[in-house]
This record gives sequence, C-alpha cells and structure tokens, in this order.
Amino acid sequence: MTTGETTGETTGESTEGTTASTEDMTTGGVVTMTDSTTTTGDGTTTSDSGETPSCWGESPVAWTVTEIDASALVGANPAQVMVSSDGLTLTYLAGPEDNRRPYRTVRASRDDPFEGGTIEAVWEGIEGAIGYPRTLPDRSEMFVTLGADLGVSLYDGDVWAPPELLGAPVSTGAVEGHYSLMADGSRLLVQRQDGPVNEQLGDTWRFYEFKRAADAAPGSNFSTYGIADLPGITDDDYAHANLCPTLSPDGHHLFFGSSFPTVLGENNLADALNVFYTSRDDLDAAWETPVEISTFHESGLETCPSAVTADGCVLLFHRFELGMSGSSHYVATREAE
Repeated sequence: MTTGETTGETTGESTEGTTASTEDMTTGGVVTMTDSTTTTGDGTTTSDSGETPSCWGESPVAWTVTEIDASALVGANPAQVMVSSDGLTLTYLAGPEDNRRPYRTVRASRDDPFEGGTIEAVWEGIEGAIGYPRTLPDRSEMFVTLGADLGVSLYDGDVWAPPELLGAPVSTGAVEGHYSLMADGSRLLVQRQDGPVNEQLGDTWRFYEFKRAADAAPGSNFSTYGIADLPGITDDDYAHANLCPTLSPDGHHLFFGSSFPTVLGENNLADALNVFYTSRDDLDAAWETPVEISTFHESGLETCPSAVTADGCVLLFHRFELGMSGSSHYVATREAE
C-alpha cells in the first residue's frame, strides 16, 4: 500500500501518518473509565466486590471518545501512542525528525490525564528510523520497528539495550509495520506489505501471527504460525486495505482498520479506513466475522486502532488525512455493566 496511514506505511519510520516523525496531535482532555476499581500488579482490575470487571461483553460500538492532549506530553511531536494493559502507562514516540525515540508517562489512576513523560532510551548510533515502541507489562522487552523490520530491546533494570532485529520469520525484508503483542509476549501479530494488489493503493497488507512460549527468554524469536484470516474481508475477491492490527492482552480480541466493504476509486479514498472488531474463542480458533465500529468514523479522515486494555474498557485509536503527515490520537472508553 502506498497511500494512507500511510503512504508513510512504506517509509523509514515505518508507518503511522505519511511521515510518522512529523505527526502532531492536537489538544483535548483525556477522560477514561472508572468504576470503583483497583489496579493489580498483573494489569487487571478488581471491583469493590472482588470481581474482575470486563467490558468485553458490552456492545462493540458503544464508546465515549475523547482526544488526547499532546501538549501535556514531554517530547517533540508525540506520536504512535499505545496504552498499557492496565490503562495507566502511555508509551509513545517523540523527538526531532532525525532522532525519534521512545517515551513513557504513567498516571496514578484512570481518572487522571496523561501528562509529563520521560525518555525511555537514547540509543546512540542506531541507523534507520525507530517506530512503534511497545513494552511488555513486566518491562523485560521493548519491541520497536527498525526501518522496515522488527527489533527488540532488553531491559537490565537500569537501561534499555540497543534493539536487535528479530530476523526471520518475523522480519523478512518485506515491509513490516504496525504490530501488536499479547501481554505475556507469547503471540505477535504483524502487518506485512505482501498482500494482493489494489488498483488504487498498490500492494496491500496482510496480518501474520507468530508465537513463542509464554516463558521464553527475553529476546527470543517467534516461530511461524500463519496468516490471520478475517472472514468476509481477507477471503473476499477484492483486495481491501487492512491495517493496524491491535490484539488484546489475552489474544482473544482484535481491532483493526479496514476499507471493507468499499470498492475504492479516486473519489472515495478520503475516509476509506474505519475500525473493525472481531474475537475468537481460544488462541487457536478462527476469528469471528468482524463488526465495524461506526462510532469512530469521521468524514474525510482515515481511522485506525492502536492499543486496548486487558479489560476491554479503554481503546486508543488515531485519525489522519490520506496522503498527509500528522495524526490526532483518541481515547475511547466504555463501562462494564
């Protein structure tokens, strides 16, 4: 794919916005869901009754949306944001265009906005663009894109080591972009630009899922698992644009952006991508038929998800203008009944 989220999906910063390093987020407050819950060490929450609330049984289209206030974050041009499985840590990319690096900020509760932030890693001497910083909850590994491939950095309790490429079968020389992991690091979902040709967009993207043992040593590579089939979308005769795979921390839920069911032409590319949701009964089961979340649609803008919390109550997504640099990022929340 050579346009959209980006034409930039084929550039060195790998993907978000036509040039992710120049993305800007506009202002607005952050409001997130609370329901008399306490966050535990594993990133789950418990209610006053001792039960673990979950929003996964709620309507996939019923969300309250608020824009992230980028002006409250430290670092130049914050972009490519993701939220941790407990909803308390925001990881993002920031800094000058030629030296983008990962940052993080932590809030005390979901009632609080994200603000401030510190740089996570300096990584002197790294060639090529860094993108999509994703840190596992135990902070043993930070995954990043390195140009068109995927790498991993290890944490020694003090500093993050320079990232190393994972290599095949994850990194293949094709363009690997937006990716997502389970909280225990055992499953990895990656978008790769090796799909069938779309007349308007060029080569499309497919989602590849990889796996490794949940107790694998930090830095361990993944084995081949297969292409994630999305019923009615990836098996359609028409090559739709599918981007931004966003896996839930337990691996049972998936959000992604898609141009389905639109047949694209020169006059309908402006808001081709919308957010879809699907789920599966277990990690080896097939994905259910995806449902579009029309709540997130805004005319003239493409929409893609970024990250979701373990309880399914907080989802991050972003909007961007086709062929233009810059994205605005949003927090979508819903409450467990």
